[in-house]
Amino acid sequence: MSREKRKGGRLESGFTFVEMMAVLLIMGVLFSFLLPRYYRSVERARISEGLSTIHAIGQATSRYCARFGILPALEQLDVGQDLRYFNAIEPFGLGCNSYAVSVVRNEENCSSMAGYMECPPAQGLISIDQIGQVRWGGGIPAYLRF
Repeated sequence: MSREKRKGGRLESGFTFVEMMAVLLIMGVLFSFLLPRYYRSVERARISEGLSTIHAIGQATSRYCARFGILPALEQLDVGQDLRYFNAIEPFGLGCNSYAVSVVRNEENCSSMAGYMECPPAQGLISIDQIGQVRWGGGIPAYLRF
């Protein structure tokens, strides 16, 4: 901060243009490191939503199979969760002893901000089978998998 004497003996204080530009440069560098980390953590939260949803659908499918002995349609399941970032696929397989349930990335709720995609451009797929084993597919990067 520079201080210069004005007429009358009082000091004039303020930031110079160079000091302001240096602060803006430092802030820009910090944001360039923090913004990708922020979007990575947001994406992990969205994948966590997909995992919790698929586990709920898998458990509801198991309950339905135990009660009725056939695979249900998706609307017959009482999941109790709204899907915001994923679309569920009907349970599929050979029967109640061998089935899988999948959720696929819903790109309709994605938006881009300052050149960063809030959702990855590739479709992501998460599947769970009758024994609870989770499989990853599509465009979900390995560093985002749990």
